[in-house]
Amino acid sequence: MNYDKEEIPTISVKPKYLYDDICKINSVLGTYETYFNPKIYNRVNNIRVGAKATSNIILNPTEEFSFNSYIQSPDIKGQFKKAPVIINGKLKEGSGGGLCQVSTTLYNAALYAGLEITNVKNHSIPSSYISKGRDATISTGDIDLRFKNNFKTPIFITHKVYDNKIVSTIYGNEENKKDIEIITEIVKSLPYRTKCQQSDKLYEGQKSIYQKGRKGYTVNTFRIYKSNGNVVKELIKENYYPPMDKIVIYGTKKKIQNNNLNGEVI
Repeated sequence: MNYDKEEIPTISVKPKYLYDDICKINSVLGTYETYFNPKIYNRVNNIRVGAKATSNIILNPTEEFSFNSYIQSPDIKGQFKKAPVIINGKLKEGSGGGLCQVSTTLYNAALYAGLEITNVKNHSIPSSYISKGRDATISTGDIDLRFKNNFKTPIFITHKVYDNKIVSTIYGNEENKKDIEIITEIVKSLPYRTKCQQSDKLYEGQKSIYQKGRKGYTVNTFRIYKSNGNVVKELIKENYYPPMDKIVIYGTKKKIQNNNLNGEVI
């Protein structure tokens, strides 16, 4: 039986990761850890989900990492629970509360790894789990943590979540390991204003603090490279934490006086 021969078209596809390049990932370039309250269960859940979604990622040279790109899928979003988030400068319940601790921890690991930070934004309120100028908030749109692999070999991004802490680590080639220090400088402390408002729900002479005041800050974040006695200081970001007004409510409601037979006010 004779068969006609036909050529099957083939397409050459270059693999995204080359074995020789992966073998060059042999050292910790940067690592950082932050702590959390293990009893805030929904928040811990979100930290674990976010850490898993942004773990075990290989970034080739010149590629950019985007935190939001890994947590926006419906499959990931469906795993988030409601926990405290910052909305308009105040803590409120919202889906995904705690994700910013993952992005913040990873941001600091990236700083120590010597990676190029291409996009980062601080919270409107200083975070309790890290010092001012070291936080990285994320949300929809451009409020994203992004950094680029500025080395000639791949890097590997991973997280580990323990009972009360998260550890972010970035691996790469040992030749890219640098002696790095991260420092912050408070440039200015901004006082809050006190605003007075009136309410007919309080009696004259009564007052109530509707909103506590909070000081604001401008903080600079620097990365310091040390090599053979030489020091290079790089400004990473100018952070602004706005102050929050103190609001005091004063009563305007008149007290009704009724004189009884004894002349007493009731």
